Amino acid sequence: RLKKRNDDLAPNHPFNSTLPTEYTSTIEPLPALNRLSTMASRTSSNSLRWKISFFLVCFSLLHTVKTKEEPLNTIPNPNFVAENFNSTVSFRQNICQLHQKYMNGTTSLARALEGFSIRTAIICPDRYCKLKDGAFELDPNYPGLAPTILDELAKRAGFNWRDNFTLVDPTEIFEEGKKINEFLLWQTLTYDMAVSWWTKIPKRLRMGIDFPEGWYDASIIIVGKKIESRSQLLFGTFLLPFHAGVWIMILVTIVLSGTVYWILDVLDRRSDKRRLHKDPIENIFITGVAFTTHFEFKPRTKIAWGFALSVSFWSMIVASAYTANLASFLVRQNTPYLQIDSVEDAVNNGKKICVLEGTGVEQRLTSDFRDQDANFIQKSIKSEIFQAVLDDECEFAAVAKDYWETHKQSLDLSCKLEWIGRQYKDISAGFTTRHDSGRKCTSLISDVIGIHMLDMMNDGTNERLWTENMRRYNQSAICSDSTTVESSKELKLNLKNMGGIFIVHYTVMAIVCAIALFSKYSGHNKTRNERIQKEERTTLLRQMQKEKEFRELYAKAYPARAQENDHCIDEIRSNHSDLSSSSKAELQPSFKISLASIGSNLDPETVIAQEQTSTKNSILSDVNENINKLRSEMRQSKVKQAKENAELREYLTRRLRWMGSDCNTSEDTLGAL
Repeated sequence: RLKKRNDDLAPNHPFNSTLPTEYTSTIEPLPALNRLSTMASRTSSNSLRWKISFFLVCFSLLHTVKTKEEPLNTIPNPNFVAENFNSTVSFRQNICQLHQKYMNGTTSLARALEGFSIRTAIICPDRYCKLKDGAFELDPNYPGLAPTILDELAKRAGFNWRDNFTLVDPTEIFEEGKKINEFLLWQTLTYDMAVSWWTKIPKRLRMGIDFPEGWYDASIIIVGKKIESRSQLLFGTFLLPFHAGVWIMILVTIVLSGTVYWILDVLDRRSDKRRLHKDPIENIFITGVAFTTHFEFKPRTKIAWGFALSVSFWSMIVASAYTANLASFLVRQNTPYLQIDSVEDAVNNGKKICVLEGTGVEQRLTSDFRDQDANFIQKSIKSEIFQAVLDDECEFAAVAKDYWETHKQSLDLSCKLEWIGRQYKDISAGFTTRHDSGRKCTSLISDVIGIHMLDMMNDGTNERLWTENMRRYNQSAICSDSTTVESSKELKLNLKNMGGIFIVHYTVMAIVCAIALFSKYSGHNKTRNERIQKEERTTLLRQMQKEKEFRELYAKAYPARAQENDHCIDEIRSNHSDLSSSSKAELQPSFKISLASIGSNLDPETVIAQEQTSTKNSILSDVNENINKLRSEMRQSKVKQAKENAELREYLTRRLRWMGSDCNTSEDTLGAL
């Protein structure tokens, strides 16, 4: 078919009769073509005639001018705009004359709509219809899959729709408070054809709506959460109970708590029984062990008690939460799941199934399972149906097959949801018209579109257009290996869940540090320490007084041995008055040996033998206790205590002499003291 026929060409010339009817180029009239055609018809030589005819064909093709295609109309026709559900207006056309031509054999069914302009109503914007940015008109570059398929049908059947279409916003359907079936019925009563992906169901057929061959696979499937791979080995399973932020806070808390306890021991050496002020790493290690609920602190002061209690409570809460959540993960991963293979299985097992309210899927399922106690949850917004599955409001979502194929490429869905089981019945969807074969004969539109739609499916055109639509709108989502446990992240404890115990522990640490600093540098603490030291020294001096009385009694009984002891004391005072710390450490073994010898050299014949035997163990324990106190006093090296230290040394020396030791053996002992 030519947009403009060339009357200058010879009407009976073979070239004019063999041009394909699909060509849309316009051949300009050239005078040379007339002369060549006349020359070819008058020559008597067949050889020359064919040569001239061949030259005529080549020359005409070389001078074929490809006219620039006119841009397709993208603006809706304002003359065919009607308010939704306004039944007083109808733009349907009477095409019974076209139907009569087909019945008379004047034209074929495939070409019955040639030259006819169909008035259509297109649902837009939609997943398959795209508007121009900032305007309520079709996108001139790519109007969407539905208008593209309609263009292909118009090209094959020879009809036009671009000049007589209107756009209908789908959001207005729900605002009117009407059923989708009523909206579809109104469209088919008002326009020649409704363009969208309308599902073919018996209820709509009984309403007089006609469905040509569909371009959309509306077979019902169910979509659910991806089942986690349970055969996969995950080395980081032990980290799953907590988010990364919680693990970082645990490490920071261990280091900070160990440092605080070290500071407490530096400020007050009596905070712990061990000398932890020399190595801060040891404090951090002990705090780390406390995280495993093993208590290794040995506090002695009230401040240290409060800190240790806070660390223990924090460790107990964190360890308990970790253990409980880890057990939950392990149980969840090893719990067998119910195998669902179809919609029937989901309904029979009482599963919650989300459906889009008013759609063909919802109506088909409610009709098929009306005698069963099916748990269908209706959703009025398309975007909510998949989100409801992710939020565990529904276990499955029942949707059309092509609807899922179109939306699954979304990065938010393809790695989290999957098609489960087999599809439920084969259902098609596509354009709709009014079933009318006698009044306005609009059933002819459905018959013509059905023929060409089958041709498009057979020659692969439909698949090609679908692929192009997918390429334009979708991006393939790349799911990493971690997506198999993506749903497990929802069970992890984060800082919002665990932040309370951290705040309590940090508050206690701050209070403990403040009290320790105040006690260290305040005059009250200095006075208290002096009072404690004075009480300890007073107690020791009282013991010395008691032992002095006992020494006098011993001197009266054994004057010779008492005189020998005094001589040893004078010798020791001159030789061991200033011992170094290294000498003390070297003499400690000798001190232990001398104590053993003291216990074995007791004289049972003395006056006080019976008293010494009964009090030997207590005397030895007093000696050890006094030695420890003396060491503490020597480390402080206070000048004002030098005199009292000398008296203590003399006291301990005499005490050893009373227990039967000779002068030579007591020198090593006194050196250790």
